[in-house]
Amino acid sequence: ARPFNPDFSHADREKWICFYPCYINRAWSRARGRKVSYSLAVDNPRAEEIRDVCAAAGMTLGVENKIHPRERDIYDKNLRGRVRIQLKNEDGSLRHPDNFPNRMAVFNYVAAQIPKLKTRQGASGGGGGASGGGGGASGGGDSCSSSEKNSDMLASVDGDDDSCGSGNKDPTGAASQQLHCLPVAGATDTAGNEFGKLFIGGLSQLTNETSLRCHFGMYGQVEDAVVMMDSQTGRSRGFGFVKFRDPAVVDAVLETSDHVIDGKAVDVKQSNINVKGKSSRSLKIFVGGIAPEHDSATVRACFSQFGRVTDVNLMLDQTKQRHRGFAFVAFDDERVVARLVQLHYVDICGRLVEVKAMKPPNFDTAAAAARGQASAAAAAAAAAAAATSQYQQQQQQQQ
Repeated sequence: ARPFNPDFSHADREKWICFYPCYINRAWSRARGRKVSYSLAVDNPRAEEIRDVCAAAGMTLGVENKIHPRERDIYDKNLRGRVRIQLKNEDGSLRHPDNFPNRMAVFNYVAAQIPKLKTRQGASGGGGGASGGGGGASGGGDSCSSSEKNSDMLASVDGDDDSCGSGNKDPTGAASQQLHCLPVAGATDTAGNEFGKLFIGGLSQLTNETSLRCHFGMYGQVEDAVVMMDSQTGRSRGFGFVKFRDPAVVDAVLETSDHVIDGKAVDVKQSNINVKGKSSRSLKIFVGGIAPEHDSATVRACFSQFGRVTDVNLMLDQTKQRHRGFAFVAFDDERVVARLVQLHYVDICGRLVEVKAMKPPNFDTAAAAARGQASAAAAAAAAAAAATSQYQQQQQQQQ
């Protein structure tokens, strides 16, 4: 097999997987980027450790001087490193079909083996895994050394015959000794994710706290469950929170893709303190000057290139049976909204539309609000038309 080459074509690169240390880092949440379950995750894994374990297993690999996009605040070169592992052969067949049929099998195997490294268990003479990997981090040297050299890095564990094992065979081993590191429910990680707590969105009006406890009680002991109510109407606001006694249960819940409560599919996410109290307006933009022939699907397709669109509300004129030329578009990321507001104009099928940030309402009545929206739409349409005309003239001059 050929060693990894940064100049590989796209077709060749598809046969290799990327392995960042954060994928198996216990300190990272699922939402932030961890791939393996919390019980299998490792404390402060290094690229050199991943390299040694993979090489000992006979994998073809390379180490690059890269960091995960969410690790931009890491400047210590000793913590850098991205491991490239060849998952498929030249013809597209799997290199290790029995042991490593997919990348998750690789992630789980490495996470289970790192605690068995001699450097992790304090054995002398094993410094190569933690400190002797400088060549790997810089992309050169012996990052693809023989399995005989690297296999000595692994401490022997009785009964460890399964190369893709979970690391739970030895109840007195390193994995069980790390149980004291479990986070306390209610605490948060560096990204603001609350350990042991979930946000549940899209709830039915029929759903109450008992419904939440019954559904999520299947995964583990529920310490608290609440459905947020509107103080004025007494009706459900459509979302709630569930808190587990064991924070590790959250991973099992998030690994389940579909959750249906009281006949309605709900959205389950890890609760984050940075999201609480955030106005939904900060995730929306006002779009004016939309052409009559463009519908909500066209608007959604256009803005999807900037980020995930969660909602498009194209305002309709009931008397004329057509839309009024403006819409409200919602995203799941404030950074996308900020970028679009900064652009100010966006091209939709050759016509420029105007983008503005949503402002807090300052109208006393619904009628005043409607008049304000109409005037804003008219002004936006005029501005967009002028911008479109100027844009088309520039295009003609360039031709």
